Amino acid sequence: MDFKSRVITLTPVLSVAAYADGDQMGVAMALTDALDNPTDVSTVISVAVVDKASQQTDFDLLLFNAQPTTGANHAPCAISDAEMAAKFLGVVSVRVANYADLTTCSYASVIGLGLMLQGVAGSGNQLWGVFVCRGAPTFTSVSDLVVRVGVEQD
Repeated sequence: MDFKSRVITLTPVLSVAAYADGDQMGVAMALTDALDNPTDVSTVISVAVVDKASQQTDFDLLLFNAQPTTGANHAPCAISDAEMAAKFLGVVSVRVANYADLTTCSYASVIGLGLMLQGVAGSGNQLWGVFVCRGAPTFTSVSDLVVRVGVEQD
C-alpha cells in the first residue's frame, strides 16, 4: 500500500498581550490538503513547533473535520457542545517537557501520534485546527509560533 505524507504549516496570528490558560490562540485554521478527498482518512503522525519568542508554553491543538465556530483570539476558547460533538476529531498536546532551547528560539516535537482523522463531505480537502493556550505566554510578535503538522494518508 502506498502512503502519501504531507507537512502542513500553521502560523496562528497571535496577540502580543499575555495569554491565560484556556485562551484561544489565533483563529480556526485550515489544514489545507490534509486529505485527497473530503471523506478520506489521514493520520497525524507528528507536530513540530518553533517558538520564536522562547515562551515554551503548553498548548493544545484541537482538530476538527469542518470549520468550528469559535470565539475570538486571546479570549477563552468557546466552542459549543454541539459543535464539539459533531466536528471534534482529537487533540495533540504540546507540553513544556517537549521543548528545547536555541540561542534565539525554542523548538518542540511530538512524534509517534497515530491520531486518525476523517473529513466530511462539503469540507473540501481540509481539516481544521484551533490552538488553545495551557500556560501564560506573552509573545513578542504576532507570528511567533510556527507549527508543522505531519499527516499520512493511505
